[in-house]
Amino acid sequence: THANLQGAYLTKAQLRDADLTGAQLQGAELAGTQLQGARLAKAQMQGAFLFLAQLRGAILESTQLQGANLSNADLRNAVLDNVQLQDADVFDPHMSSLYLVRAYLQGARVSDRQLQRLRELLGDLPPPLNGAGLDDDSSETGQERAGAQPS
Repeated sequence: THANLQGAYLTKAQLRDADLTGAQLQGAELAGTQLQGARLAKAQMQGAFLFLAQLRGAILESTQLQGANLSNADLRNAVLDNVQLQDADVFDPHMSSLYLVRAYLQGARVSDRQLQRLRELLGDLPPPLNGAGLDDDSSETGQERAGAQPS
């Protein structure tokens, strides 16, 4: 579709099963938006606000999510393939049955629990997660920053 929705206010919008392939969604407000089953392949979503977004079963292939906020998003059964999540906030999303492959997470902010789960699944963390450690700015909250230097 390649729709230009840069900076659009789409909070709580009903976009289930929408084809947003190649959409320009940089900086869009998508908090609580219903995106179940949506196709977001090659979408440009840098800096998008997806707090509490419903992305269950959504397809995100080659999607640009640098600096996006996916905190508490529902990603169950979603496909994230070749996604760019550098410097993104990915705190406590619902991720059961998430298909995650070739994700780039340098600088992404994740919770201790999420990082531990990745370690359980992957053993030694491969690049780009190798060397993940506590971020100095988040030590009081227990948030971790993937790609930070070990302390």
